Order: sequence, then structure tokens, then C-alpha cells
Amino acid sequence: TEADRLFIEDLKSTNGTFVNKKRVPAAHLREGDVVRIGTTILVVTHELTDVERAVEPTDEMIGESPAFRLALARAAYGAPSDLSMLIEGETGTGKGLLATRVHQMSGLSGPFIAVNCAAIPETLAEATLFGHEAGAFTGASKARGGLFREADGGTLFLDEVGDLSPAVQARLLRAIEEKEIMPVGSARAITV
Repeated sequence: TEADRLFIEDLKSTNGTFVNKKRVPAAHLREGDVVRIGTTILVVTHELTDVERAVEPTDEMIGESPAFRLALARAAYGAPSDLSMLIEGETGTGKGLLATRVHQMSGLSGPFIAVNCAAIPETLAEATLFGHEAGAFTGASKARGGLFREADGGTLFLDEVGDLSPAVQARLLRAIEEKEIMPVGSARAITV
């Protein structure tokens, strides 16, 4: 209920209080809200529950911090759903390991395919991700399914998405939102 939620009030500070990038005089906070007060940024989260503490790390993922345990618990909670997940973090923080763990906990029978988007040549990004029809471009002698279709029924982990061009990122976002792709040179969408 609203009475149980955290409440923040700005007492006429010169810097202001911002919740999710919007300046507010006061606000009830929800899980995941981002609060900025001056140069300090806070993310609203809750303490670990017994259920969250029960999610065990793997041999590859070792940690006891509350943030680590919360990340594992969120992964366990979201893994069996058909929702797309965003895993954020600096290079080397274990995003790929967490994605692998999500796939293991998902119950999906399809493959886990990890893609380093920075390694895909710009000119081949769309064909690599979404596939292409025969003759769609020079050298496309036969049709290819693309990584989305290869991972269908499993997990496609896209690392370093920010290295793709804005145009490919826009197509990628649409594919994730709509759960369908349009192979290069094709006039029909394919559900994945």
C-alpha cells in the first residue's frame, strides 16, 4: 500500500530532489525508482528476504554481498517468465555469467547463444542477427536464419549492444518488443 512505501520530501533544497529524472517536491517511492539529490544517486531496493538468500551462487559466480544476492534472486524470479531481461554492468562484472544462469533457471530447452555485438561487422549486423533471403545482397547465395532464429526456444544474450549502429539498435529493440524479426530481403515477419 502507499502507506507502506518509502516517502521522500524535498525541504526546499537548492539542488532539488529528482525521482526518475523528474524534479519533485515530494513522492512515494517504488522498487527500482532512481533518486538524485545533488550529485548523490540512490536506487530504491529492499532488503534480502529468506527466499532471496536461498538462491545459491554457482561455482562460476561467487559472492555474498547483498547486491550480488539480489541480482541472483531477481534472475531466479524472472528466469521462468517469457520477458526479456536487461542486465547492466561494467565490462568484466559477470553479465554473461548471469545471463547463462538465467538460461539455466529458465527451463528453456533451446540453446544459449552469446553474441558480442562489437565483433559483428557493421555491414553484416542485420543479416547476422535477423537472417537474410537468398540474393538479398551481393554474396548472399542462399538464405540464412540469423541468430534470433538459431536461439528460438532458448536464450539470445546480446553483449555490447551499444556498439551497434543506431539503425540496427532500433531494429533490435523492435525485434525484442514485438518478438518478431524481418530477415534482410524479406517482406514477411517471422515470430521468434
